[in-house]
Amino acid sequence: MIGFTWLGTVPLTNGLVAQIFGVKYLSTLFSIVFLGHQIGSFLGGHC
Repeated sequence: MIGFTWLGTVPLTNGLVAQIFGVKYLSTLFSIVFLGHQIGSFLGGHC
């Protein structure tokens, strides 16, 4: 089941970032959001 839902929030997050900051730097901003998500997940799993 996780294979179907792992990236299920990507379109929602991408749309939110585009709405707040615009689409000019969307890929850079989304990469930062995704990196923060991965770091938070790593730290949450080890604490």
